[in-house]
Amino acid sequence: MAAWQKWWVTLLFLIPALIAGSGILLWYFQSEAAARLAINWLATPGGQLTLVVFAIYFIILAVGTIATAIFRPTTVKQLTIVRDGAYQVNIDRGSSREKSPPLTGTV
Repeated sequence: MAAWQKWWVTLLFLIPALIAGSGILLWYFQSEAAARLAINWLATPGGQLTLVVFAIYFIILAVGTIATAIFRPTTVKQLTIVRDGAYQVNIDRGSSREKSPPLTGTV
């Protein structure tokens, strides 16, 4: 996976982590004045719309993650030559396609 793709995945999953952390903090400090203000705002139509937008974002993120996991190609770029219990010898599939002299030649 390219570095820019890793950054995008990190940013996409950082948003739900921050929202979940905020929700836990609101629940833990619900008697505080600032938390009361935030909880009261979430009860307004604007707060409800914000919660719906977050829920839609979570659903799209979950469906995208599941689709990526299911439809990702399962081919590997290595060819297993020998497997003996826990030990195995792998080579790159690209190197096995290179033109090499035949192994059945005469001496």
